[in-house]
Amino acid sequence: MKWMIISEKRAVGVLCGICFLAVAAMAAPNVLSEAVFSESRSIPIRSVQTTEKRVALTFDADSDDLETRRLLEVLQRYQVKCTFFTVGAWAEKYPESIRAITAQGHEIGNHSATHPHLSALSRQQISAQMQSCSRSIQNAGGARPTLFRPPYGESESVVAQVARSLQMTCVLWNVDSMDWINLPPREISERVVTQVEPGSIVLLHCGGARNTASALPRILKTLQSEGYELVPVSQLLYPEPYAVTEAGVQVPAIRR
Repeated sequence: MKWMIISEKRAVGVLCGICFLAVAAMAAPNVLSEAVFSESRSIPIRSVQTTEKRVALTFDADSDDLETRRLLEVLQRYQVKCTFFTVGAWAEKYPESIRAITAQGHEIGNHSATHPHLSALSRQQISAQMQSCSRSIQNAGGARPTLFRPPYGESESVVAQVARSLQMTCVLWNVDSMDWINLPPREISERVVTQVEPGSIVLLHCGGARNTASALPRILKTLQSEGYELVPVSQLLYPEPYAVTEAGVQVPAIRR
């Protein structure tokens, strides 16, 4: 009987210990996420962690305007909405395209005022580039951007920090179509459809790339046939709270 009593006490102690460890294990992710929550915002988002078959197509507009109408026609034909990251100088030069993009329901993001290497600029100069671009987009008829894409994909932490201070989220990509080197349309579309996965952000170009509009129909048709929903970046991203891994993957953060 004495052995039984001691065993029962030990059993209770063991059970209490297990419960304590379980509670601590459940709390640990919360504490960790709080610790890295702010710091992770210095990492630009390249993709989103999700099991849903959702993808964002993005078009950088920083040179000419020759393909914009064709791109918009194709997107409308397949009933797809996407995100255009436009340079401020482009918005000033082609305000009718800004209005056409907006009228069709696409999203416009900030791509700096003049497409410089931001790594060579001070924090104040980076901020000026972003603010000038947003003003140019708004003056041309677009909404104030909530997304920022750094020129050349330069992703120093200060860039994401400045963007966040201006209430914009810094976004890059994890699928590069390489359309900017004027690959044949088939190669452009093949690069995209073979690399896309749930949560991908795809880099394409509006202007300066001569075969993007020709490659786009196959990209859209293939992805849609595979069950993908194509959405603007802001509809792909998680709302607050979230964190970003070192690889640039956005994940929902657990906060207490």
